[in-house]
Order: sequence, then structure tokens, then C-alpha cells
Amino acid sequence: MTKCDHGRETVRAELPNTETHERFVDIVPGFFCPVSGGNGHGNSGGRLTFYTREKATEKVGYFQLFTDWNLKETYERWERQGIRPEMSRAVADAGVHSPTPMYDGQSEMECSLMPAGKCYPDGSALYGETLYWIFAENGISKMYQELEEWMGP
Repeated sequence: MTKCDHGRETVRAELPNTETHERFVDIVPGFFCPVSGGNGHGNSGGRLTFYTREKATEKVGYFQLFTDWNLKETYERWERQGIRPEMSRAVADAGVHSPTPMYDGQSEMECSLMPAGKCYPDGSALYGETLYWIFAENGISKMYQELEEWMGP
């Protein structure tokens, strides 16, 4: 199977912090790979992932938003196939990565967000939808406030 080199660079932008939280966003461009089979093949629009790290606990909350910012090759391929997708937003996820288990039986995984390289993640696409509407209607500050409250102690 051919491997695609997307040549894409994730950009991390630091945002203004609060007394209790560090805030940053990762901006990942879309990609197009004509090889099928998953694992980075196919196409994807860009995405934005908003992070907040609680300074006291190192717990990291996130809100991820797919943008539909696809590459020209993707749209050209869809046009050849007779596909005319409407632009839409698609919430990917909201969640928390914790350095310690948040409930009994929670599984540990490798995690680049934690200094030790391991974390205990949990997420909710339904809450991602809630955060989307807060973000769209009230802006980034209110979205972060809600996300940080939802993360809990």
C-alpha cells in the first residue's frame, strides 16, 4: 500500500491564559490522499482543537471542531464523481485527558499532552455539540469558560 506524505504542519497558537488555566489551539490543515484504506488515506478538511490545561492538576480539556476546509484536489475529485457536498460544520469531540483516573476501571493510554506521556482520557461528542453552539453564539472566551467548568476539579 502506498503511503501519503501530507506535508502538512500543525500550528500551535498560544492564547491568553487565566490564573488557573493555560489555553492554546492547534490548527491542522486538511489533506488529500487518493489511496484508500484509512490511516491518513482519503481526504479530510482542516480542524481546530482548542485546549485548556488546568495548572493545579495538569488535566487537559479540549474542544475539537472539523472545519470542512478541504483541499482543492478533494473538491475536484468530488466534482468528477458528481458529488456536490454542502459546506457544514461537524463537531468532532470534547473531552478531558487526566494524569490520574477519573473513574474506576478507566484505561490508560499514551498521551502527548501529559509530561509523563500517559493519560486517562474521556470524551463526549454530545458535549462537543453544546460547546459548538456556545462558541458560535458567544465566542471563544465563553466556550473556554464552559469547557473549564465541565472539566470539573
